[in-house]
Amino acid sequence: MNELALSNNLQQIELEIRFHKSKIGESIWEIGRRLKHVKEQDLAHGQFLDWVESVGIAKNEAQKYIKVVSKLEPNYETFNNLGLSALYLIATLPEEEKQAQLERVEQGDTPTVRELQDLRRKLKESEERNKRLAE
Repeated sequence: MNELALSNNLQQIELEIRFHKSKIGESIWEIGRRLKHVKEQDLAHGQFLDWVESVGIAKNEAQKYIKVVSKLEPNYETFNNLGLSALYLIATLPEEEKQAQLERVEQGDTPTVRELQDLRRKLKESEERNKRLAE
């Protein structure tokens, strides 16, 4: 494999890292958009998951991409600070909490996947507790 030599200039390396990092959010969004489009438009029912695997994407990963595109507005700067798992967890939160987490990210405080999982678990426990009390 013919690897490109890396610069010894720290500023150049920082610039390159920022460039590649800026593409993460855009890539998540664009992959999700395309998966959603194919799912809704191009394939007969039942063929989508087979097609997704032929593209080299796991079924559960494809569902996460689609959920992100369906539930979040495109904001590449916000997305660049989060990976697919964190974006999926935010997308599946109740609307008020989803907005709070997005604002948190925009202010530079990036939640971890573990924090988001804990938050989702606590919200679910609270919801179940309220449901039992209502009964």
